[in-house]
Amino acid sequence: MHPDLSSNLHTPECNKLIEALLQCHKENRFKRFLGVCNDANSIMLKCLKAERIQRRKENFDKSMEKRERLFGHPKPSSAMIKKLSFKRSWLTLTRIFFRIYTTVGDSSLTSSTISKMEDTQDIEDEYLSQGSAYETLTERSFGRFYFIEPNGGGHYRLLAHSNKICLITLAPSHPIITNDLVVSTINYQANDNCNRMNNKVSGKRKAGAQFLTDCSILCSIKCEGREEPFIVRSNLVAKLIEMNKDISETPNLLKNCEKGYIAIVFPKLHEFDREIRRWMTEEEYLLKIKSDNVD
Repeated sequence: MHPDLSSNLHTPECNKLIEALLQCHKENRFKRFLGVCNDANSIMLKCLKAERIQRRKENFDKSMEKRERLFGHPKPSSAMIKKLSFKRSWLTLTRIFFRIYTTVGDSSLTSSTISKMEDTQDIEDEYLSQGSAYETLTERSFGRFYFIEPNGGGHYRLLAHSNKICLITLAPSHPIITNDLVVSTINYQANDNCNRMNNKVSGKRKAGAQFLTDCSILCSIKCEGREEPFIVRSNLVAKLIEMNKDISETPNLLKNCEKGYIAIVFPKLHEFDREIRRWMTEEEYLLKIKSDNVD
């Protein structure tokens, strides 16, 4: 018997349903795999779910009673409890248990101790109001590096995940973004024999991926009112995982860092640090842009 179905853990009603299910499995050793015991299993699961809900409610009520007994705080109403989000409920319970275990055994509570307890509520409210330090997935999960091509070339941003997979995007200082140019078409034909959209990879080792050198062309971007297209290069040695198909359908997505990435690339693990050193950190990039603007 699975330990979760032990009779010591459940109510008599649920134990009867567990016994009925086990008996059904015993009588139908093979037919049970065809769904013969599904009805008995569903009824038992409903009973266990109702049991868990009731147990959680009882445990919560006990914690509230203990809180009121120790600190004199009034017990929250059922309507108030329903309004609590999961996050706030978790933080509230954590604060309650912290207070209980750090003050239990004291014969009396001093005014300074009570003041520290009340400060916990302020910290919680401040934490909930601030939310996450970053708002987007790319800002939370990716390191940011920048590359400015010499002789007035393109400005690019590399979003590097901890697993070494990288996204290449336009940097905020790229002329397409700073001049608010309208992108008309994107050409993925790198040369006569290579189209980046034909790249197909498979498996853990990304077999079939096109290999990129630091000067490989990813695509060319044509903008309205400009004769010469912008040539986008990889600027690092890596395997091409995929090109972003969304920007081919909506070219102006290029101006959106999160949705408008150009390509996903995967440098060799043992060469990753060497390749990243060729790119600037965000601090170095901002200083570079600032000095260029001054000049």
